[in-house]
Amino acid sequence: EGDGLVDTVRTLIDQDYEDRIEIRVLVQNFGDSTVAALKATHPFTEVQTGELIELETGLDSRTVRIVAVGHRAKHIKLNHALDRTDCDFVALLDADHRARLDWIRNGVGVLNGTSADGVQFRKRALSTGSLAQIWDAGLSHVAFELFNRALQRSFGRVSFTGSTAVFRLDPLRTHKFSGCITEDTFLSYTLMLSGHRIVYDHRVGSFEEVTPNIQSFVFRRRRWSAGHTHAFFSHLPNVFFGRAPLSTRALILFNGQFFLTPVFIALFFLIHGLYYFALYPLEIRTLVVGASFAIALPLTLWLSWRRSTKATDLVATAFMVTPQVAIAGTWLYGLVSGDPYYYITSFPHEELVWAAEAGFLAVGAATFVLAAVHVRAMSWQPALVFVLTFPLLIVFDLLSALYGF
Repeated sequence: EGDGLVDTVRTLIDQDYEDRIEIRVLVQNFGDSTVAALKATHPFTEVQTGELIELETGLDSRTVRIVAVGHRAKHIKLNHALDRTDCDFVALLDADHRARLDWIRNGVGVLNGTSADGVQFRKRALSTGSLAQIWDAGLSHVAFELFNRALQRSFGRVSFTGSTAVFRLDPLRTHKFSGCITEDTFLSYTLMLSGHRIVYDHRVGSFEEVTPNIQSFVFRRRRWSAGHTHAFFSHLPNVFFGRAPLSTRALILFNGQFFLTPVFIALFFLIHGLYYFALYPLEIRTLVVGASFAIALPLTLWLSWRRSTKATDLVATAFMVTPQVAIAGTWLYGLVSGDPYYYITSFPHEELVWAAEAGFLAVGAATFVLAAVHVRAMSWQPALVFVLTFPLLIVFDLLSALYGF
C-alpha cells in the first residue's frame, strides 16, 4: 500500500500543468505505514509536530504535504482539507489511483471553458489478472463508462464517483462531504439539487487498483449498495418536493435505484421459489431447507469470515439461495430418492418467466459487449472471460447488494 501511494504522489508531482499544485496526503496520524514509505523516498521536514510533514519535490511549483487529521473517516479528512484551502480548483484522487499526467490540465481546461462546477474523468484498471479484477473493471470501467456517456448526452451531467474529478472550490466548501458510506454519491445528489453541475469527460484521468479477490469485490459492492441506498432515500423528499429541474430529478431517480434493482430481482426469485416450496410434501421441504443451509453457510463464512455481520449475511445469503434450491426441489428429490418423477403444478407462465430471466442475462452481457466495443477499455481476453462468467458475476453482485441493503 505504501509503495502504491508513492507512485500516486509521483504522478501528481509530474503533472503536465504549468501552474502551482499543492498535493495533500490526508492520513489519520503519522503512524500510518504509507507515511513511512513517503518519508523513505523524499527528504522531509516535520513542520508541525504530529500534524504536518512537508516533502521536498525538487520543483518550486509542487508542494507535497502529509496532513495528520486525527480521524480515520474519509469525509472528515476531506472537509478538514477544504476548510484550509484557498485556491480556485480542487482535484480529488484516491490513494489507490495513478493519475495520467494530463489529468489536472484537462480538468482545469474544462472548467475554464464551461460553466460546470466539476468534471468527472474516466478511469481504467491497473490490472485485470484475476477474475475479481476482470469483474470489477468490467462493471466500473467498461459498462459504467457507457452509462456515463449516455447520461452526459441525455442530461448534460453525471455523478461524482469518488476519485479522478476536478472541482471549483466554492461548491465543495459550501456543501461539504457527509458521513454517508458513499460520500461521493451523497455529495453528488446535494450538488445536483442545489443547481450545480458535474460533467463527464471521456478522457482517461487515472488508473485504479481494482479488487484482487471475490471477497473484496463483494465487500466493495456491499458498501456501495448501503451507501447508494442511504444517499438516495435521504434526498428523496427533495427529489419529489424540491424545486430542482425535472431532468435533475429524473437523473437522481435513475441513478438511485441502481442498487435497489437487485433486491427486487431477489424478491421475485423468492416468490418463485416459495410457490414450489408451499406445494412440496414435508420430505422435499426438509431436503430443500437442508440443501439451502449446506450451501448458504459455507458461502457466507467464505465471504464474511472477518466481518461481524455473519448472522445477517447468512440470512441474506439464504434469502437468495433457498428459492433457487426450491425451484430445483423435484430434481433433488429424484436424485436422493431414486424416483425420477414427482408431479408438481408449474409456476404460472413458467416458460415466460424463464425466458425473461434468460433475457436479463443476455441483455446484461450484450450491454457489456457494446460498452467494451464503444469504450475500448478492456482487451478481448478479459472481456471474453467477463462474458463467459457473467451468470456467476450476477450471483455475487446480487449477494453484495443484499448484504448492503
